[in-house]
Amino acid sequence: MFDERPIRSIRPVELRKVVKGIAAAGKPAQAQHVLRVIKSLFSWAAQEEVLGEDEAVSPVALVKVKKHRGAPGYVPTPEELGRLFWRLDTTPMLPGTRFAVALVALTAQRRETVAAARVADFRPMAGRDGWGLWVMEPDPLIEHDRLHVLPLPPMAWQIVRVARMCAAGSEYLFPQTRLRNKDDAGGGHMSMKALAEALQEAAGDHISPHDMRRALATHGPEVLGIRDADTKLVLNHATGRQDVTGRHYAFHQSMPWKAAVLERWEGWLVQLTRQAAPRPGAWPGFLPEVEATAAPPLLLAG
Repeated sequence: MFDERPIRSIRPVELRKVVKGIAAAGKPAQAQHVLRVIKSLFSWAAQEEVLGEDEAVSPVALVKVKKHRGAPGYVPTPEELGRLFWRLDTTPMLPGTRFAVALVALTAQRRETVAAARVADFRPMAGRDGWGLWVMEPDPLIEHDRLHVLPLPPMAWQIVRVARMCAAGSEYLFPQTRLRNKDDAGGGHMSMKALAEALQEAAGDHISPHDMRRALATHGPEVLGIRDADTKLVLNHATGRQDVTGRHYAFHQSMPWKAAVLERWEGWLVQLTRQAAPRPGAWPGFLPEVEATAAPPLLLAG
């Protein structure tokens, strides 16, 4: 947003937009950090006489970011994960909302990433029948400076295909269902708040979309034998800056690890769902049915 811009040309209203955007995306801690960095930058610029003192003061009162004061992060239990799809099936909500919550559970991606996913971000995975790819472009404001691509195992990919048909021509996989204010022209994506509320209605008020990420990060290594480093690839945690060659190499090298993690994770969720079935052979009506197989072997480092 500010590349190649002289610092004097950056106005407080622009900085306010950046910080508010990060906070609105569900990342208050990161918004606080960015705010601290901005204040330090403008203070330094004033000391170095890049800016006048009055110009350095204005960003200090940019915006108040609401701090998260909730309980420490919760990790859903295997029993809760097993009941999730059944509860989603019976809780009144729009079909697209069900699919969005299911995709959060199956991929452990951030709620804002799922809510804002575009139809064009998804494509079949070459060389692997029944699989898809989710290509997420880097966000220059709130994400890391790299492309994030997820291989989607069969059930997650089927959910995307059905949701794409339900999107009815929208550019978004999960289109906006109601206007947010009187000036809203519509045509946007699903509200992140609506996604979080739908998950809480189905799973319980104590479970948030971010808790599904904790579920993979916790149960992956403890129950499924997945390496921490491989869960971080799926969760898109920062690993430091890389040059173009490094990013290209890391992308191609990481795909088999991501596929192995998500295949094992989806297989486990399918098994838990079948174990929680109200009667033998039952399956949640909104979900594509796939075969429950034993957890596939992981690719282990030498």
